[in-house]
Amino acid sequence: MTKESVKYIFFIDLTLYLLAFFASFALMRRGDFSALIYQLFFFVFLASWFISGLLTNKFTFSLDTKKEVNTFKTLVKSFVLFLGLIAILSMIFDLQQISRHIIGVSVVLGFLLEILFFSTHNFKIPKVNLKDVLPKNYFRFFVELVIYLLILIFLIEDRLRLYTIIDARSELLIVFEVLIWFVLSSIFHQFAAIDYKESLIYNLWGYIKVYISLALIYIFLIFFLRVPSDHTYIICLGCISYFLVSGFLITYEYLIRKPANTDVVVTKLRNVSVLADIEHLPELTNGSAAVEDSYEDQNLSQNSLTERLKNVFLKRDPDLFDFIKRHVPLSKISDIRYLVLRSADYYNIEVLDENSIDFFLNLHELNDQRRINEYLIKLNTSIHLNGYYVGKIQTIKLKRQYLFSHYSSTLASVIYFYDFLYRRVSPKLPVIRKAYFFVSKGRNRSLSFAEGLGRLYFCGFKVLAVKEIGQYLYFISQKIAEPKDDKNPSYGPLIKLRRSGKNGKPINVFKLRTMHPYSEYLQSFIYENMKLKEGGKFNNDFRITYWGKILRKLWIDELPMFINFFRGDLKLVGVRPLSRQYLELYPVEFRSFRNKFKPGLIPPYYVDMPKEICEIVESEKKYLEAYQKNPIGTDFKYFVKAVYNIFVRKARSS
Repeated sequence: MTKESVKYIFFIDLTLYLLAFFASFALMRRGDFSALIYQLFFFVFLASWFISGLLTNKFTFSLDTKKEVNTFKTLVKSFVLFLGLIAILSMIFDLQQISRHIIGVSVVLGFLLEILFFSTHNFKIPKVNLKDVLPKNYFRFFVELVIYLLILIFLIEDRLRLYTIIDARSELLIVFEVLIWFVLSSIFHQFAAIDYKESLIYNLWGYIKVYISLALIYIFLIFFLRVPSDHTYIICLGCISYFLVSGFLITYEYLIRKPANTDVVVTKLRNVSVLADIEHLPELTNGSAAVEDSYEDQNLSQNSLTERLKNVFLKRDPDLFDFIKRHVPLSKISDIRYLVLRSADYYNIEVLDENSIDFFLNLHELNDQRRINEYLIKLNTSIHLNGYYVGKIQTIKLKRQYLFSHYSSTLASVIYFYDFLYRRVSPKLPVIRKAYFFVSKGRNRSLSFAEGLGRLYFCGFKVLAVKEIGQYLYFISQKIAEPKDDKNPSYGPLIKLRRSGKNGKPINVFKLRTMHPYSEYLQSFIYENMKLKEGGKFNNDFRITYWGKILRKLWIDELPMFINFFRGDLKLVGVRPLSRQYLELYPVEFRSFRNKFKPGLIPPYYVDMPKEICEIVESEKKYLEAYQKNPIGTDFKYFVKAVYNIFVRKARSS
């Protein structure tokens, strides 16, 4: 679409509506354009036309008659928005005294001239077929009709108490309101059954378009017909109440009845469009090097897994096949010891024998598992040691990218906020989580990248490689151990971290959560794939949340550690309580010496401010040797220096 074409359509459409506006004065002879109120209405008229055209992309039509682009719906959408804006702006500027004849003729004539002009260029007015107007799902139609009528009757009784005689104009308006609702609802969504294969937003979008269109038309009718306040109350509140009740019923039915898409052996994978690397993701080099697979030198028929993956299961997704081929020795996997599914049904793996398969691929996202850990633990028992599990997750980041690429930024922000609260926050709250799992059945849960990988490590899998394909994160993992024995892994805001205490005794250190759930089980992953930065912390640690960085900077996350202080696990000044994986970075001879002392809340780090791991070791060694000679004096000296550095020199842990 060239700029010249846009300018041409813009000025043509502007000319048509200007012609309609001034023609309404000439034809009706009901107003004086020299009056200030009509000049103000003229600017309201133009502003409404301009805003409605921009929001519906009306000025970007293709004028290629050969394409016969159907722009009729766009013109209708623009006109409905135009009506609503005129009414809203006119009420804001108090233009109720404008002649209704001029308003009606100007808006209708402008729309008719617009239709007449564009019909000669690039669209044909669609023929109205009775089958297209009649509801395709009569049950849903009658349910929503009854809901709408009951709401109107209730509001009439509540507002008018049934003893007030409704005038003929209001009766006609209410009948016309229901008629408009029926026509628009039939055109937009035709009262169709819910499509459980699509998302909730997809199913609600047709209704949302009806709600917005109805609201705009009702606002215009109220303004145009000068509806009394009582009847305006009934119409507006009835419309809003119907929107809320209808939307709630659709959402409830979708969440309750959506099937799990189970027991399907994959013959194809949904189309992929984008290949992108994860931001700040470390290169997985430890245990994830590309495998040498000699299947290309063999006849494909000699290995059924390779053949079926390439020519059947992943025929339409060669990128995923190449990703798997690079990290899994497919030719070495037995023809009868693999399983490929697209299923969220736990039964499909519950029936598997222990150590019965060497390769498992599930093309259904892990987000739909109600009990993810139970599912992964069962997989662990079914997969042979060093066997492979390949799956996919829709991470929070990828879901956000998908929403903002398919919807406007405003709508995407609203959807993302609602989705984050419902699918991310609700499952973590002690009381609300029960209601969440009752309603959602655990499907389509929001998972972060760190949580998804952390659950795999918790259940005995090691992640070898990850790759973003389309809106999903695909992972290749290998069974390396039995699941962790933690019965209640931390998931809420207050967490317990397993640390090494005095004499190597394990202690649970309390903290406020600053990392994604299950991040504590990624210590080995981080240790293998990340490098240390200044201060001895891991570089680009993706496990830390945005608000977690703020809590850490202000030390708010460490306040619960005073519980350990009063319990006697920690003292005020002392070396940091470290995890087993982090402690392995220390020299062996120093570990045994370090374990003789009780860790503390304020480490010697804030006195010496070391940068490298070797400097941290020297700093702690110097403190412990001094503490061994003079415990009280050393702790007092280190406490004063640490407080001075923290509050005066603004020392911070990296």
